Amino acid sequence: MTRVLFVCVANSGRSVMAERSFRAAAGERHEARSVGSDPGAAPHPQVVEALQEIGIDASDHVPRRLDVEALEWADLAVSTCGEEVCPVTPGVKRISWELPDPKNLPLEQVGPSSTGSRPSRRADVAGAADGRRQSWRLAFNLSVTAAVGGVLFVLVGALLAAWITFAGGFVCAAAAAILLHRRGDRSPRPR
Repeated sequence: MTRVLFVCVANSGRSVMAERSFRAAAGERHEARSVGSDPGAAPHPQVVEALQEIGIDASDHVPRRLDVEALEWADLAVSTCGEEVCPVTPGVKRISWELPDPKNLPLEQVGPSSTGSRPSRRADVAGAADGRRQSWRLAFNLSVTAAVGGVLFVLVGALLAAWITFAGGFVCAAAAAILLHRRGDRSPRPR
């Protein structure tokens, strides 16, 4: 199970939509949280309403601050804002989904598919056969797989480096013992 942390500035719009939509799509397969570098007081009303239209309740969302505990919890961070304003996530694999800020947008332009009508937004998330949703799932699953693969690659690399260091130390110790033994053979013998 991968733990995904959705990150933005206020944790009131983009990251809330991404977290709640991801939870609905991923079910029990992955865990999700969202945070912001400068949390707002509450989620944007149009975000809560747009998510309600597609059957996702975000009325209980409380914006949270990005902190060390959140970073330690996460396996993967997804920044949902432009890279120039999104907070950094040191020590956590990060991917970027640049989503428009819903703060000052009308309801019709907020949600998982703001290019279509509101009924089509519902179909995008609720309809499992919808090609765009399947592409989103595939892209996300590939991103998660790549992130998990990257973590495994780093772990294997660390183990290999530790083994090489151990083996190298053993070889150096053996060479030193041989040299000392040879040096001992050359020392003058007591008469």
